[in-house]
Amino acid sequence: MEKVHRPYKEVKKGERIINKRSSVDDRQPKGYSPEYLVWYEAYPHKVGKFAGFKAYQRQTKNAADRELLDLNSPPWFEQFGSRESRYIPRPASFLNSRDWEEPPAPTTGPQVVRSGAADVMEAMNHV
Repeated sequence: MEKVHRPYKEVKKGERIINKRSSVDDRQPKGYSPEYLVWYEAYPHKVGKFAGFKAYQRQTKNAADRELLDLNSPPWFEQFGSRESRYIPRPASFLNSRDWEEPPAPTTGPQVVRSGAADVMEAMNHV
């Protein structure tokens, strides 16, 4: 018995049946560059690998930018390690923002969040 209904994603073109999603898959590179894989492996938030690769290619076209990224990334990764994962930017966002052009600002230790009441009490003690 012949198939009467084809799945939605398939379109007949000539003699072969092509999945509509194959055109999207054709745009992806066959493999990531070794430099990017090393950088991505060290990145603390592993989300959006392909988008990160595209940003990596755009931002590191010349060797000087690639060296600068390699030099300044480890301190940024250390700083990201102390954050919750939802506050760590995705690899593409980090690369596109070009924050990596400078090392992160030094932290003096854990930040203490004070309520407004503590400030009022401190002011009252100084009067």
